Amino acid sequence: MTLIMTSYIEKVTRLIEKTKAIYLIIIGLIIIAPFFIISFYVHPCQDDYWYSFRAMDLGFFEAQKWWYNTWAGRFFSVAVLSLSPLVIKWFFGYKLIPVMLIVLFFFTLQLLVKELFLNTFGTKERLSITFFLVSLYLLYMPSICDAFYFSAGSLTYMLSAILMILFISLLLRYFFNECISKRGKIIYLFLLVVLQVAIIGSHEIAMVLADLFTGILFVWYIFRHKKLSIVLSVLLIVAISVSFIVVLAPGNTVRIKYVAQHYPSASEAGNIFLSGLKSLKAGAYFLLNLTINLYTLIGTIFFIPVAVKLSDTMKDRFNHFSVNPLVAIVIFLSIWILSFFPAFYSTGSRPPDRTLNFLYIFLMLGWFYLIQVTIFFFKIKLNIRMRELPGYVYLILGLVMFLILSQPNNVRTAYGDLLRGRAAEYSRELNERYETIRSCNDNEICKVKKIQSIPKTIFNYRDITPYETHWKNRFCSRYFGKKGVKLKKKNQP
Repeated sequence: MTLIMTSYIEKVTRLIEKTKAIYLIIIGLIIIAPFFIISFYVHPCQDDYWYSFRAMDLGFFEAQKWWYNTWAGRFFSVAVLSLSPLVIKWFFGYKLIPVMLIVLFFFTLQLLVKELFLNTFGTKERLSITFFLVSLYLLYMPSICDAFYFSAGSLTYMLSAILMILFISLLLRYFFNECISKRGKIIYLFLLVVLQVAIIGSHEIAMVLADLFTGILFVWYIFRHKKLSIVLSVLLIVAISVSFIVVLAPGNTVRIKYVAQHYPSASEAGNIFLSGLKSLKAGAYFLLNLTINLYTLIGTIFFIPVAVKLSDTMKDRFNHFSVNPLVAIVIFLSIWILSFFPAFYSTGSRPPDRTLNFLYIFLMLGWFYLIQVTIFFFKIKLNIRMRELPGYVYLILGLVMFLILSQPNNVRTAYGDLLRGRAAEYSRELNERYETIRSCNDNEICKVKKIQSIPKTIFNYRDITPYETHWKNRFCSRYFGKKGVKLKKKNQP
């Protein structure tokens, strides 16, 4: 019996050694699947109605002027939100937004993996790494709802992250793909400029990240090559110019006054030293939160032998991993901590979850980049050799992954919302509410039932209130063209 079991385990081990990429892809599909399905139960709330109503009321171009002058300089994200399917009352189109974002996130990450590793991997290996990165992000991101299912958040923060990943991918291709013609380089430069304008015009944290990234690359290129890069010079000029357009928007003053009145910690805003100290503490906390967990540890174990193999492949040519790891770590940590500073300086409190969603993507990518840089450095210095992990290690780590999925996390919550019917019931209740609102007279206060089923994946407690004058209620009523909308109070018919 023991011999039979041993023989069976050896067969499974050999099979996993041959099919480990497919093994990781299957695990990734299991993790990603519920987030696709639950998209079709999504409904708009609060700010979604606000952006759509403004575009409907003022028209697209006048709405852009209104937002820039009265609320914020985020000209790109505001423009995208002003083109929401809700503007033409296409509610099913709203459900397609998270599907589009998940697909774009996956394919831009896959492109980044391809460009980072200079086509070293085959298609299966690239897909397995991409599935792992997407899975890691979905498991541990602070707020799934803000990332994909609340369009005022997702089209501001998640879309800008996707554009940033695409920007980095095209920049890598521009500098490291020797097959691009002169005409092709002009096209790539144009695309890079367009992407940078869009990223900086999305929100302030993206602006800070894009400016720091471009500035550091600009300085690094001068030190490395002892000359200026025309491309990086153009991108730096564009970054500074567009950042001024964002920062000098008259609407920023209005928003700062609003924050001062509504944020309890606003009295601590504007203090450079205190904001810096808070940024350091918050940066350390969230850095440890993502990197010191089982799933990241497992991914790191998977990645280290791959990183050693990649170092062998790329050691004879200049590449973007040939950086002193100490320098890379200092730059990475500096950017990470500085990314928290704008929120603490302007509001006195940490960035909201939708901002942390954005930052977590680059923390995750930065973690694995630093591992590759470190291994590349010591591989060249010490000529480290490492064999491929045996198949039984992949089997054990895969089983541990499934055990992780049984613990409280975003994936388990998403499956629970689907399988227990919370998402379907939530959607049914909101469709019923829409019928109630549409049947009300335009000149009366419309009373609707409170939502009873709460799927945490797609509903972040942003419902309207029992008071028709509340800002959430006012946005909703204006969108539907009613005098007012409010929740029924208990025992009210």
